[in-house]
Amino acid sequence: MNYRSKGPSKNNVYTLGVALVLATVLAIAVCQAAPRPLVAQLHDTNHRAHQVHRENILGEFGVLGGGRHAVAQTAAQSPVLNLQQALDRILSVPAIERASWGVLVRSLKTDETIYAANPGKLMMPASTLKVVTLAAAGERLGWDYAYETRLVADGTVDRDTLNGNLVIVASGDPSLNRPTLDAWAAQIRMLGIATVTGTVLADARAFAGERLGAGWSWDDLAYYYAAPIAAAQYRENAVDLTVRPGATVGSPAIYELNPPDVSGVRIENRMTTGASIAAPEFVARRAANSSLVVIEGVVPAGSRPAVRPLSVHDPVRYLAAAFSEALAAAGVAVGAPPPADANADASRDYSGATVLLTHHSEPL
Repeated sequence: MNYRSKGPSKNNVYTLGVALVLATVLAIAVCQAAPRPLVAQLHDTNHRAHQVHRENILGEFGVLGGGRHAVAQTAAQSPVLNLQQALDRILSVPAIERASWGVLVRSLKTDETIYAANPGKLMMPASTLKVVTLAAAGERLGWDYAYETRLVADGTVDRDTLNGNLVIVASGDPSLNRPTLDAWAAQIRMLGIATVTGTVLADARAFAGERLGAGWSWDDLAYYYAAPIAAAQYRENAVDLTVRPGATVGSPAIYELNPPDVSGVRIENRMTTGASIAAPEFVARRAANSSLVVIEGVVPAGSRPAVRPLSVHDPVRYLAAAFSEALAAAGVAVGAPPPADANADASRDYSGATVLLTHHSEPL
């Protein structure tokens, strides 16, 4: 289970996420027969939560956001009582007393409320919504579902030349990375294709609608956890920004992007090098649909490089440009780089196009 903190300004959302994640894993712990220390429960049940999706993603209990009361239990239900007491301890930690919590643990068998904290409060579900999303995807698609990506020739292949464009027909595979693209490029070269006269495009029509989620904060858009949603994506639509101190105190900080040339992200660097005792600071800002990211803050002199992942504003071109780079490395010449709008022609039907290769992701 992976949840991401979005900074100090998101305490309410983040702490709600922590509460619901803890409720999820601790609810599964109720199924264990013997009481265990809290740390051991969290470790073991978090591992169990990762595996339980193939058996029953919600386990024995359901978790919803919600009030605060513990339901009386009999001695025979000591695991439930242990869960209630553990959650009471977590929610009463002084360091988080000003945070907002919403927890509801309910039995899917009896609909009995096992634990509740603020059940009537409306709160942003944060990253714990992934648990419900994963359950819905597994139920609808099946746990053996794999994303399919096809590479098709939008043109004719004459000996070693593709006269036209190479199109990536995407379906939302979030696992595409450079090793995968390198393998694709090697297969294209093995097919005997050495030249693509056109360019590389991506067909991302499998996903419709806005790329940014409803309610996303504008000040999150530059960060990796607010990357746009697209059927065609590469490296989870993120790029790594590494920052390091400059030569002297007061000089601009030094930065680099990885991958360096394909993301389309432009950086306006306002970061400075601070004294060695300065507290590190980092803020990134970007307007919606803009390639320009403004970075501000302080990098202490003598400090180690720090990696700050950023989102990529144009996932479709990101994938097309990265694959163009992989093709060049494999010895396949491409006539032109992907255009600013690397979306394939929406009026074209590629179902009958010549398929050069088909890639399947790992199953859910």
